[in-house]
Amino acid sequence: MFAILAKNSKDKTALELTKKLLTLKSFTVEEYTYDSTQKLLLCYVDPSKYLPFELLKRIIIKKLSLSELEKIKKGFLNRLSKPFFSFKKGVKVKVVAGPYQEMVGVIKEVFEEEKKADVVIPVFGQPVVVRIKLEEMIPLE
Repeated sequence: MFAILAKNSKDKTALELTKKLLTLKSFTVEEYTYDSTQKLLLCYVDPSKYLPFELLKRIIIKKLSLSELEKIKKGFLNRLSKPFFSFKKGVKVKVVAGPYQEMVGVIKEVFEEEKKADVVIPVFGQPVVVRIKLEEMIPLE
């Protein structure tokens, strides 16, 4: 099972196009909402094999573990205002939105109540700690 998210939360058409193209190819696509505004698509096949490159640049595809899939299926993400991924100290992440978009860093500290994390990102070759919303990054590990 694969999860599909838009890289930019304001890009509503990326997921709509993805859903339409996969549905036209007769694949089952399920849609879920989490964090009250973010949408997530679930697909049983790897969508990267069937979508145009220009669209692939606008979405994130993540292979789901069984426990992640169970959380989604039980409506966990619809009921709670939490990010889709769990974050811990030391995890390598990619920033997918905001001023540090496309940068890669390592989580230094997580602030669950604020839904933010301090992330060490190299800026001009020097490590800089920045506070980023959890919804603006994805784990790379």
